[in-house]
Amino acid sequence: MKDNQYSIGDFSKLSGLSIRTLQYYDDIHLLPSTRNQSGKRTYNEQDLHLLEQIMFYKLLGFPLKEVKNNLEKAEKIEDFQSLIQKQQLLLLQKIEKLNTSFLMLELVEERLNQGEKIDLAFMIQHLEIAPDDDIFTQILNLHQNTTDWNAYKTIKSNDVIHFYHEWKRCLLKANLLIYEEIDYKSNEAQELASDWWEAIIALTNGNRDLINQIAHQNLLNHVSLGHNEAIIAASNFLDNTLETFLKQNHIKKGDNNDI
Repeated sequence: MKDNQYSIGDFSKLSGLSIRTLQYYDDIHLLPSTRNQSGKRTYNEQDLHLLEQIMFYKLLGFPLKEVKNNLEKAEKIEDFQSLIQKQQLLLLQKIEKLNTSFLMLELVEERLNQGEKIDLAFMIQHLEIAPDDDIFTQILNLHQNTTDWNAYKTIKSNDVIHFYHEWKRCLLKANLLIYEEIDYKSNEAQELASDWWEAIIALTNGNRDLINQIAHQNLLNHVSLGHNEAIIAASNFLDNTLETFLKQNHIKKGDNNDI
C-alpha cells in the first residue's frame, strides 16, 4: 500500500468496524472515503484519526447525527468543553431516571415485605409521578450563579445531587402514603419527615443560613412537572408532615417557607 492508503477491507480490519458500517458512514458523509481509479473506496491515516473521534463521541452516547455536528463544531477547546458538558447533563438525566425507577422499586419491595398488596394502578402512578430532571442544568452552573444558588457555593455538586435523590425518595414515599390514605400526622409520616429533615441537616451541617436559603429554593421550581397533580400533592404532604415534625420536636428551620 502506497502512501498509507488502505482499501476498505484493510481499513475495516485496522479499525475493527465492519465493511458495511464503513460504507454507511461514507454514504451519510460522516467518514467520507476517497475513490481510486477503479472507483473503490480508500482511506488514509487522517481518516483513521477522524474515525477515532467518531468512536469517542459514540462511546459517550452521542447519536450519529450529533457526532457529525460535533466534528464540525469542536475545532476549538472551548467548543469541545461545551459539548462534553452538554453530554454530561444528558447522561445525568438518564442516570436519574434509572435512579427514580430504582427508588420506586425499593418502596414497592418494602411494602411487599410488610405483607401489603401493590396494584398496577399504584405502580403506574409512581412511574408517572417522577419529574423531568432538568434540575441538573442548575447544578452544572452551581458555583457560577451568585443569586438563586448563593447558599450552595460552598457545597459540592455531588452533595446537592445526593440531596436531590433524598428529596425524590421522600416525595415518592409521600405519594405512597397519600395513596394508602395515611394522614401526614401519623407515625409513619413522621418517620418520613425525620428522614427528610436528616437529609437537610446532612447537606447544610445544621447551618441555619443554609437551611433558610434552601427553604426559599422550592425544588418544584427546578423540575419540569407538566400537569402532574400527584407530585404537587406529594410535595404538599411532605411540607405538612415536616412542619408537624418540627413543631413536635421544637425545631426551628429558619422560617415558614416551603423547602
